Amino acid sequence: MLLTLDVFENAGYNKKMINPNEEDQLLVAGLKSGEEQAFRILVEKYQARAFSVAFSYMKNAEDAKDVVQESFIRVYDKVKSFKGDSKFYTWYYRLLINLCFDAKRKKKITQVFSVFKTGSRDEGMKEYENLLLADKNDGPEEKYAVNEVSGKIESCLAKLSPKEKQVFELRNYQGFKIREAAEIMGVEEGTVKVLLFRAIQKLKKMLGDGEL
Repeated sequence: MLLTLDVFENAGYNKKMINPNEEDQLLVAGLKSGEEQAFRILVEKYQARAFSVAFSYMKNAEDAKDVVQESFIRVYDKVKSFKGDSKFYTWYYRLLINLCFDAKRKKKITQVFSVFKTGSRDEGMKEYENLLLADKNDGPEEKYAVNEVSGKIESCLAKLSPKEKQVFELRNYQGFKIREAAEIMGVEEGTVKVLLFRAIQKLKKMLGDGEL
């Protein structure tokens, strides 16, 4: 039997009465049971926002599409590991953002190898040592290696700490609520508020105390 919202309705659920979390629970349960239609509905539900999130990290449409595609493959393959301790969207966006970090890291490695191939060995080794140091000492957020950015606002954002930048983008670019951003980052709501306040204050100062 295909798992669709019509099936939910026939089972006693009203589309208008199903909140997003209940819908996700039903879809995840269906996917765990092998319902291909459940997977299709999850993809349709999340793909637009997932692309927006991925693009804000990757700064490139093709790279963002690749990351989103990989994220849904991971969902399909790993959904049985989702125990329901958190909301599905929290689990999914953590997975997506970690894939963005990994993709940027792989891109950095490619750039390092390119330097070895076309530039001096000393220059390439320095980049490689910096990469290894970051991998050894940094957590997921710190692995976010920012590429060269264009424009004054992007330049200012790049000067924020990784967590400040992440919370600013989650809140202002992707439109997540404070509570949702806290769940995605795995921190308390108060921490998100502090990080967001610091980010805004720093940006205002860098932009000449103007309004954002």
